[in-house]
Amino acid sequence: MNADTDVIKRLDEIRQSMNLPSMEALEEAVASQGMIYEDFKQNLRDSFLTQWVIQREVGSRIQVTPEEIKVYYDAHQQDLVQPDGVELQQILISTEAKSAEELPALRQKAAEVLAKAKADEDFAELARKNSNDASASRGGTVGFIESASLSPEIAAAIASLGKNEISEIIETRYGLMILKVLSRTQAGVPTLPEVEARIHERLYLERIQPALREYLARLRQESFLSIKPGYVDSGAIPAQASAR
Repeated sequence: MNADTDVIKRLDEIRQSMNLPSMEALEEAVASQGMIYEDFKQNLRDSFLTQWVIQREVGSRIQVTPEEIKVYYDAHQQDLVQPDGVELQQILISTEAKSAEELPALRQKAAEVLAKAKADEDFAELARKNSNDASASRGGTVGFIESASLSPEIAAAIASLGKNEISEIIETRYGLMILKVLSRTQAGVPTLPEVEARIHERLYLERIQPALREYLARLRQESFLSIKPGYVDSGAIPAQASAR
């Protein structure tokens, strides 16, 4: 685990999401909000270290078996009903507030990006480097969209696309859009393989919360804290958590 590498990567993602040209510009933006840049970086580092410790000491001990996933699936059919829809990634070359003279260059840029995407270059990386949409920091991921919510031009552009296929350039009022279909869902109850990962995550999260509380309670018991008279221990362990 390299917290410094993770911090650098996260800082660059933040920079890109804010459409800043350099890390120096990000440092200035942080300072403009009244924060010290080194403290900002340290907070990120502490967050990564905390996540790593939790995963190593608690998360790695949480087990969810295929049998448990199947039992959950059988018992929660109605909860798993899903609408017809599609999961997308996008790259948006904005044309908002652009003059007629600027449009040819923007169309050329969109064509070059599309050619790279069709040549199997990493779509997420292309989005991070070229997209003007807020989703750029997430590699262009916009998530699941119900078919009924798609605009007519987008619905038509992706109608024949299968999983991992890429659209042609779509002209919208926001700009020139390139879409990649990550998955499609049909209305109704999905098959077990389609939702296995989602059920695993749900069961894992249900189990890690009490396990984490128990772990923190144990750490506190082992820390030998001494509370002086007149002070209130706001982090005291509830009686049921400390009883053993």
